[in-house]
Amino acid sequence: MLGRRSFGDDGAGGRFAFGDDEFGVGFGYVADRMIGHGEARADRLIAAARECSTGG
Repeated sequence: MLGRRSFGDDGAGGRFAFGDDEFGVGFGYVADRMIGHGEARADRLIAAARECSTGG
């Protein structure tokens, strides 16, 4: 997630949602099929959100 104040859930099978009140970000991702934990596409999207929110 983005930082120490982030909270959320990675659910089961390709979904992930979290919020962070420090950065004012809410994030939700739902895959079109069950993949399991460690969904690489969600990881890349979260990394991009982190970079945009924290400046790197």
